[in-house]
Amino acid sequence: AINKMMSSIRQFVSDASHELRTPLTVIRGYSEILQKSNIDKEQRDRAVSRIETESLRMEKLVKDLLTLTKSDSAALINFTNINLSKIIEEYFQDLNIQNPNRQVILNINKDIVLKADEEAIRQLFSNIVQNIIRHTPQDSKVEVNLKQNVDSIEIEIEDSGPGIPQNARNEVFERFSRLDESRSRDTGGFGLGMSIIKSVVDKHQGKIFLEDSKFGGLKIKLIFKNYFILCYQLLFDIYCCTDATYVRLTLQV
Repeated sequence: AINKMMSSIRQFVSDASHELRTPLTVIRGYSEILQKSNIDKEQRDRAVSRIETESLRMEKLVKDLLTLTKSDSAALINFTNINLSKIIEEYFQDLNIQNPNRQVILNINKDIVLKADEEAIRQLFSNIVQNIIRHTPQDSKVEVNLKQNVDSIEIEIEDSGPGIPQNARNEVFERFSRLDESRSRDTGGFGLGMSIIKSVVDKHQGKIFLEDSKFGGLKIKLIFKNYFILCYQLLFDIYCCTDATYVRLTLQV
């Protein structure tokens, strides 16, 4: 088990180093061009633009790695009661603003509360929305369903993009995995988005399923246990009848 863990760590470090090497090489190359005295304005502007783009890609990679590290080590004591309905509405309204031609259907029960790490949950939905923006047409349909059952909270997000082949759906949760290398690089992705989503779900002892969407794309189904959405206080009244005497027991969680 220890050898397997060390092997995973070495692979992760190797992958991270590889991903950092690419933007660093680009930045170094264009920095050398800028040092030349005979370059024209067009070359200079392109060099500055490419350095900025690759710097932002590096910044995103570092942030994603920090998110994964924090999610791996965080404890439940950081959890608070959050309005899950409001958070989901915010992120998918943002999607509608970024893609005004996209049809976004929200079927969300109001004021569903989840006991969770709010920052992590926001990161989860931010990554889902960014994946939709990157990998589906700007005018395609997205539907979000949020409901609370007796013992669970269910979230379903369906899109009409290209989807993910069934035989690759477990692979996408691996860090630095890419189904389409060229597409990931074109969109600035490092193959960490789904890893972050899975890490956040695991942290909250939830479940995630990737299924076929009714629109022909991908459906992401998230399930969280209901004990994470308990109110601040639950009262159970237990009346015990003994010789006509009633005893009331109040349990607090």
